[in-house]
Amino acid sequence: MCRTLAARSPDARAAVGAGDWRLWHLRPTRVEHWQGSPDRRHTRVVDVRNGDDWVREVTTGSE
Repeated sequence: MCRTLAARSPDARAAVGAGDWRLWHLRPTRVEHWQGSPDRRHTRVVDVRNGDDWVREVTTGSE
C-alpha cells in the first residue's frame, strides 16, 4: 500500500519540507527480537518468512 505525504496528518506534513518525503516499503525476510531478563537469560525470538507464512524460533539463555 502506498501513501503520499498528502494523506498524512497536518502535524506530520508540517515537519516535512518540500522534496524531503520518502516512502519505504519494506518486505522483511527475517525479524529478530530480544527480551531482556534480570538473570541475563534473555529470550531470543526469530521470525523467518517462508513463502506467505512465518516460522518462529524461540531460544533462551539456558539453551
